[in-house]
Parts: sequence; structure tokens; C-alpha cells
Amino acid sequence: MNIKKATLSVLTLLIISSLILVSCNKEEPVKLPSNYIAGSSCTNDVLDANEEGVDCGGVCDPCFPTSPGCSFYSNNQIAGANSNIVFTNNKTFVFNGNFVFLATNNQNDTMRFVFLNQTPEFFKAYYPSTFNSIDHNKVFVEARLNSLPYPINYDTYYDYKSENYTGPADYNERLVHLNKENGKVQISFCELKLLEQSQSGMIEFKGKLIEN
Repeated sequence: MNIKKATLSVLTLLIISSLILVSCNKEEPVKLPSNYIAGSSCTNDVLDANEEGVDCGGVCDPCFPTSPGCSFYSNNQIAGANSNIVFTNNKTFVFNGNFVFLATNNQNDTMRFVFLNQTPEFFKAYYPSTFNSIDHNKVFVEARLNSLPYPINYDTYYDYKSENYTGPADYNERLVHLNKENGKVQISFCELKLLEQSQSGMIEFKGKLIEN
């Protein structure tokens, strides 16, 4: 009888000890991303915290790039006026409060995209605009294309507005799309109309340019 009581006592002690150990075991703390910013919101329709696009990127879900909807010959190449031009040196910088994407090559071709905001919203399509009417939803484009048969200067054809477009496809193709992938800024467009400055002729370009 004593042996049975002793055995029950030992079993009881083992069970109690196990319960105590389980109750004292601490759960692993939730690991937040190293770039987490307290109080940031991914549902407020505002570009804040360390987001790359509105409510996406950084501490939020990944952003999805916008697309003009056409195919390109290759990256860092534009097509227009029956010619293809490859750009080899692409960089971004801030100048006079404007965010600038500058594409150049060894033939002294240049293409410059100027956004009014020095921290523009990525994963967004922007209306091409004349420089004197540029705002946060627009981009001014100018180019010096020496590789064309007649080297001339171009800039944005006219001030684009929403009423210039007949539907979503037309809208996407004519706008300049600003994206970012693996930390590199990307510019793409399908029907970018640029005005030749001396003859007032219009040429349409398409292409995709990626920051080096």
C-alpha cells in the first residue's frame, strides 16, 4: 500500500512539475522587419513611413509595377522616327527640388524626365506635361537625340490632361510609368509624343529605361 502511495505521489509531482515548466516557457517574440516604423499604416491611401508606393513596399505588402502595355525591343532602348537609340548611362538625382531621371550614351544622346516632387510616388503613371504646367501628377520630358538622321531637340508635345484620353489602354500607353525594382528606378512609355522644337513636328517614342 505504501509503495502504491509513493508511486502516486511521484507521478503527481512529475505532472505538476511538467505543468509548471510548460506555463513558464516563454513564447518567441514576434520578429518585426528591421525597417519597421512604429505607427506606419498600409491602408491610409498616403505615401508615408518607408513605403515606396502608396500603401505598398517597405513595411507594407510588395508594390506592383504599372505598365504602359506595349512590348519593348530591349531595356535601355527607345524607338522612334524609324530609329532605335540605346542609352548606357542612366542616373537619378534631385535638382532644384525636382526628381530627375537622366539617360545618356556615348553619342551624346540625352533624355531627361523631370518630376516636380523630389520624392515622387513610384508604381504610378504620370501625365507628360509642358514645364510651365508641371505638377505632382505630371512629368516634363526633354531630349537631344543626335543619333537620329536629323539631330534636334524635343520636349513634351503638349500639356496632357485626363480628357485627352479615350480609355484605359490609351491612358496607359501615352503616360510615363515610374517604377522601381531591386532598388533601381525604371521609366517606361509606349506612345510618348515629343515636339521637335524648331519645326514643330511631333514624333512618337516608346521605350524602357533602367537606372544603372
